[in-house]
Amino acid sequence: ISYWILAIFSVGLQSQDLPQIANEILILDSDTKWEFTTEEIDPKNFVNNNLENINWQKYKVPSNLNSEIVQTKNKIWIRRKFVFPENLSNQQLAIRLGIISDRDKTYFNEVLIGSTGIFGSPIPQSYDKLRVYEIPQYLVQKENTILIEVERFFPEEIGINQDTTAIGPTLQMQRDKYKEDLFKLVLLSIYATVGFYFLFLFLRRRQEQENLLFALFAFCVVMYQFMRTQIKYELGVDFILMKKVEYFVFTALIPLFTNFIRTYFKFKISKFLTGLNFLSLL
Repeated sequence: ISYWILAIFSVGLQSQDLPQIANEILILDSDTKWEFTTEEIDPKNFVNNNLENINWQKYKVPSNLNSEIVQTKNKIWIRRKFVFPENLSNQQLAIRLGIISDRDKTYFNEVLIGSTGIFGSPIPQSYDKLRVYEIPQYLVQKENTILIEVERFFPEEIGINQDTTAIGPTLQMQRDKYKEDLFKLVLLSIYATVGFYFLFLFLRRRQEQENLLFALFAFCVVMYQFMRTQIKYELGVDFILMKKVEYFVFTALIPLFTNFIRTYFKFKISKFLTGLNFLSLL
């Protein structure tokens, strides 16, 4: 309920404020301005690291960074230097870093402003989570540096590989995030309504089992798509548990729809198909 209230509030901002805020988003996506390195950097001693003497290489953001250079490394550093627009300097700001695989620590002008996941963990942390971190106003300068420490989980996946990167007013960043999620919630509500409708038909006429199968199929579609959104992170549920639920309902989609077709068209169920159903259930 609280998530819906925040989402509706964020979309329902006064219309006269929206054009002004929307024009103050600084998009950071680029083919040439982002850089990466596999060299070690000590975040506790940025001054003595002398970042300019490190071998930085160009990195297209967003994209999966899976070159031969990083395939043997579990951790990389990503950097972006930029000049701050004057029209954003007096506002509370946030940075959107897209979806990073798998865990990250983000520094703005050498100060840690946010992190996601536990480094060194043997299990995945947040490889599909959208990162949005607030930037303290005292850190903002004319020339700024974003520095991201990233650790992989999957052998062939690392970096900022989805969504977009941008800096802007915190209110606008949160508004955009909630607006995207709210649109997905509306679509999922429609699918859920269809599922409840066919479940109601089954409760009225128990002999028509195809209604039950289609209702279960619709509910699995809703659950799978919900687990693909950023809304699930608002629930405070363990990441691994959420992924287990996502893959479980995804696997259930095919046998549910197959049995719906068989039941609806009254196909004869042989012992062989009954055995396949049993294996699918297992």
